[in-house]
Amino acid sequence: MANAQQTDAEHARSFSLMSEKVKDYAIFLMDPHGLIRTWNPAAAAMKGYAKEDAIGAYFGMLYSQEDQARGHPQHNLQAALEQGTFQEEGWRRKKDGSTFWAQVEIIAVTNESGELTGFCKITRDVTERKALHEMVSRERERCQVTLGAISDAVISFDSEGKIDYLNAKAEELTGWQSAQAQGRQLPEVVELRDGEAGEKVEPAPGNGAGVPATAVLIGKDGRRREVEHAGASIQSRDGSAGGGVVVVRDISHVRSVEKELKHADRRKDEFLAMLAHELRNPLAPIASATELLGMARLDAAGVQRTVEVLRRQVRHMTGLIDDLLDVSRVTRGLVELVKEELDFRGVVAHALEQARPAIDSRSHHVTLDLAPGDAVVEGDQKRLVQVISNLLANSAKYTPPGGHIVVSMALRDLEVEVSIQDDGIGLTAELLQRAFQMFAQAERTADRSQGGLGLGLALVRSLVELHGGRVTAESEGPGHGSKFTVVLPRVVRTASPILQQHERVPLAAGLLRVLVVDDNVDAAHLLALWLQALGHEVAMEHHAEAALALALAGHFAPQVCLLDIGLPDFDGFELARRLRRMWPDAVLVAVTGYGQPQDVQSALEAGYDHHFVKPVDKQQLSGILNAAAKRAGT
Repeated sequence: MANAQQTDAEHARSFSLMSEKVKDYAIFLMDPHGLIRTWNPAAAAMKGYAKEDAIGAYFGMLYSQEDQARGHPQHNLQAALEQGTFQEEGWRRKKDGSTFWAQVEIIAVTNESGELTGFCKITRDVTERKALHEMVSRERERCQVTLGAISDAVISFDSEGKIDYLNAKAEELTGWQSAQAQGRQLPEVVELRDGEAGEKVEPAPGNGAGVPATAVLIGKDGRRREVEHAGASIQSRDGSAGGGVVVVRDISHVRSVEKELKHADRRKDEFLAMLAHELRNPLAPIASATELLGMARLDAAGVQRTVEVLRRQVRHMTGLIDDLLDVSRVTRGLVELVKEELDFRGVVAHALEQARPAIDSRSHHVTLDLAPGDAVVEGDQKRLVQVISNLLANSAKYTPPGGHIVVSMALRDLEVEVSIQDDGIGLTAELLQRAFQMFAQAERTADRSQGGLGLGLALVRSLVELHGGRVTAESEGPGHGSKFTVVLPRVVRTASPILQQHERVPLAAGLLRVLVVDDNVDAAHLLALWLQALGHEVAMEHHAEAALALALAGHFAPQVCLLDIGLPDFDGFELARRLRRMWPDAVLVAVTGYGQPQDVQSALEAGYDHHFVKPVDKQQLSGILNAAAKRAGT
């Protein structure tokens, strides 16, 4: 027993001497309850407590108030007791209240019997190391944020050529996630091939530090991109290779732009050649006409014919030059729009009127399908009519004679959408992509055969965009026709401007606005005279299209429609359906020579309110008109 005590005393002296010599570690012993028994000089220097202040005190005073409040000191002793040792890093408090970052280990001390005799606590001040670590972490984070934000791919690798980092752009271009790529050889992830020979190319460090080279990058998904790549090696302190960095830049878009610029330049040259051709065409007859006039051998009739030739050719040249100037002014933003609120149905009606000669000259059939409701936009009427008439003329021009053109209008919550669809020659996929570009039409052979510079669609796009809208083109390919759609912002109003117009100028009591449509001119005229004799306001048309155009223009809002069934362009059933969509409250009356029961049923199914067989019973018709007047409240 005495020998054991002597041995313990010697161990205690040895521990005391050792701890006294240690300068970077605070070392002290505690009893099983955490009361300090020894205190070395390093502890006094590190924590600010003198030996006489520390010995006998509870070691919890070395923790922050927050740690003391949550019982952290007791937890550490218990963990050391259960595990034999406990290690952690954290903030510790000095006597003056300041703190430092400590690396701590608490060791449970037992005797030969395994009984707990106390604890040994070893503390090292690692505040500087922590600050350095945080600085390195901040720099690493700053570097990663910077590398992640740049538009070039950055890949780093170690001395064995194994990847240790990919930034976000590198992940995008290669198709590899950084975690997946780490540890793989550089050529496995960054697969570069010669653009022409297709042979594998070493990443840029093999081509010289920082020297850019061009190659094709093949991503993990097989996608090919034309890239520039450059890189540099990193040397270790002893001068040996320590890895390197490769920077890859995607230049596919640059190459695409270069090709597009070359293509645009070629289109410009083709356009200028076509322009020269188009201007020379009228010059030949003009030159011939001036020579004939100069010979002074023509009679009066010959002079008149020659003058007419000069006038036609001058008008043709003027039109060509006007097109060029118009496109130039619009694309340079020199056009001032005179905006007002417009019912777009009126715009379509005016455009149809302007395009009618081109449509009729090729015997096309035009169908209108316009949704009911307010179609109010804010715009320049002249320019919007120009947009729709250009599209109609385009369809008329590129649709074989006897073709079909459908003009439809749909109303969205905040948009008016007008589409013009034909069954003409259609558009190739390549031409569809650039249909609205300057000079794009130069390659359409029909332009050369039919004249014109092909600037109409470029002008359409510019004018639509000036109105805050958009225009698109669709086609299933050559021979399948085309569809052009104009979308403009819609002005939402509480009442139709057409209705407001009629509210401002009401009819006399008991009178109605009546639309008469009959291809029999004499029958329509006599019925209109009878209605006018009763005091009603009458509009008369002889074609279904003309009737729709009249309603579309917004100048005449019919309350009663007297419609023939057998019309030349399309029948009165279809006309009734369309008028019903435009004027849901109007009274529709079929006036026809078809009087079989199935004819009456067909009329009612088409939306007619009444059916009359010619000649009309004027007494019954008067009753319908009187009822309509009462319902209208006039």
